[in-house]
Amino acid sequence: SLQSPFVGTTFKVQWQTSTGADGYRVQVWSNGAMIRQVDTTNTDYSYSIEEAKQDGLGRAYTIRVASKNGDQVSTFAELSISNPVPPVLLNVYTAATVDSITVNWAPSEVPDLKEYAVWLSATPNFDPTQVPPSWTGRETTTTFGGLQPTTPYYIRVAARDVWENTVWNYTNQITQSTSEA
Repeated sequence: SLQSPFVGTTFKVQWQTSTGADGYRVQVWSNGAMIRQVDTTNTDYSYSIEEAKQDGLGRAYTIRVASKNGDQVSTFAELSISNPVPPVLLNVYTAATVDSITVNWAPSEVPDLKEYAVWLSATPNFDPTQVPPSWTGRETTTTFGGLQPTTPYYIRVAARDVWENTVWNYTNQITQSTSEA
């Protein structure tokens, strides 16, 4: 069973003691491939972001556990888990001058936050999955300078975590025009 929810930078699985077992074989699978195998005498196993960075970051994992007695290995029990994508950021505000736009937002509460990403585009209804962000960082505010006056710009913001890069929970498009020169 999953002992701790998979929301931070580690997860822990545990299982019942198996009569006659002198150990357990734990396998970690991601995207259909075994990425780690560990033999242990414990009845629990933890997997951390440090191990995931070595193995290749994932977002969803299958943990397989079998009991061992000598070189005999039982059938594997499986547990599938995944890490949720950070939720949509709330309270996003924008302000403009003649040639700049400042964007700020309320901080994300996720324990495995890596960074924030902001997309600024002159194209309405742009797809943030198709272009790299205009800015990434740990701050909850950023300013884009060198913009054209009296021009509408379109903005989307997302919180990104340390696990596998994915389709993030982007804010709805925000329209902000720069002011007159």
